Amino acid sequence: MTTEELKNKVEDIIEKTFEELEMIYLYCCDNRSVNTEGGVVFPKYSKEKIRVSEQELRCVFIQNLCKAGLHYSVETPTIKRYSFADKTSPKVYERDSNSGESARIDLTIHDKDAKRLCIVEFKAHGGAGEHNCKKDFLKLYAEPDVDLRYFIQIFESFNKKTFNSVKEKLKNSSKYIIENVSQNAEANIFDKVQCRFHSFKFGKNEREYNNRNIYEKLLNCVEAAEAQ
Repeated sequence: MTTEELKNKVEDIIEKTFEELEMIYLYCCDNRSVNTEGGVVFPKYSKEKIRVSEQELRCVFIQNLCKAGLHYSVETPTIKRYSFADKTSPKVYERDSNSGESARIDLTIHDKDAKRLCIVEFKAHGGAGEHNCKKDFLKLYAEPDVDLRYFIQIFESFNKKTFNSVKEKLKNSSKYIIENVSQNAEANIFDKVQCRFHSFKFGKNEREYNNRNIYEKLLNCVEAAEAQ
């Protein structure tokens, strides 16, 4: 399978995953029976509020990945070594270093011989702090020997505040990696790491946002800020 063929499969899996999660979310909000093949539901807290987490995202993604006939592993040990003790400056080291330790990748797609082809990190809603965002992008950017790298995030709702929060995390993560990891000061980490976002609903006054343009709007703003 070529890299382009794999990318088309992964993009199709992402789209199907977003569609199924949104349907499950709407059914759970309306207290209706969830009639989906995979059986995943969003659970509720004691006060009946729905919990949206990256676990449901990962489960539905894996179900669609299996339907596509792809091989995978979860919580895959990284090849390089990392240190996340410093909450502002995560570090990466070569595999033969005595510093740091092996981290984990949320999900890795392999070929039939277990060679790594694609690595994926999942996030849910805007609650992920900047440190966690930097950690994820550092791993996605720095890991060697993979053709595709994805950062996939879902939101229960999306508005201008969410947009600004995510934009700052992306901008600061990108700036940190370019200044501390990349060998090319002109590099754009989003040429290497693909980001995909999806929200189940939008604020009443947030007509400018939709699931087709979140990605483009966010990265355009980040790239404009970096160019200044």
